[in-house]
Amino acid sequence: MRLLLRSHTGRRSLGLRPTFGFAAPKVAPATFLVVRPTTRTTAQVGITTGAVILLQGLMRALTDPRELDLAAAVLGRAFANDPGFAYVLGEGDRVPALTWLSRRFIDYTINAHGEVTAIGDPIKGVLLSMDVPARYTLSTLGMIRAGMYGSPFRLGPGAVVRLARFGARLDDVHARAMDRRHRYIFYLGVDPKHQGHGVGKSLLRPKLEGLDTPAYLETLLLLNVKLYRSLGFAVFEESPGPPGPHAWCMVLSSLALEPVARLA
Repeated sequence: MRLLLRSHTGRRSLGLRPTFGFAAPKVAPATFLVVRPTTRTTAQVGITTGAVILLQGLMRALTDPRELDLAAAVLGRAFANDPGFAYVLGEGDRVPALTWLSRRFIDYTINAHGEVTAIGDPIKGVLLSMDVPARYTLSTLGMIRAGMYGSPFRLGPGAVVRLARFGARLDDVHARAMDRRHRYIFYLGVDPKHQGHGVGKSLLRPKLEGLDTPAYLETLLLLNVKLYRSLGFAVFEESPGPPGPHAWCMVLSSLALEPVARLA
């Protein structure tokens, strides 16, 4: 599974393989505040221009099942045009299947003692992240506990096979990139109505501030590589496929981990 930076109708979307925000007034540069997940706050988040976007609303950890359902719906819309899920699910309206699948990923994250973080009320963006103690391996038992046993009926048998093969390809790179404790940016998406204004970055930056371990993510769009580089990530490896579309696997390291860019 992964995090994707997505593009929807040409807009940048932090949605592994991961989008952003809502319009807000610019204020004078350059203050960054660490925003605690349970704190009601106004988040000041720097963007690549050096300006600061003022985001009014909530940034919080989600635990209530009703809010988790709403978060899944946001992720379902955020990933509707994602190239990875287009490969897995094919043509047609992918939002219902993606909403169901996103709910499973949310439960998987919670079962792995990860965090489900949202911003906005109503929710505008959602981040799933987790600490991985050593080399990453997808937990089959964890996926079963999260309800993935229903995927042949909800997604279709062919989609399940494609998802497994694509996921295994990316998980192989992840395991080679990280053999130590690290933070995995598993899933990040912003509602299409609020993309392009810094919501995704405002979710991700606080998770990276003061991080004492490496971090890892994947993205399926080249335009998002620049975004992640602006946050300190570097390309570890490009994974061209098949199965599935091209992916950029990226690391942010506080240690002596030297990223190796393998360009297609």
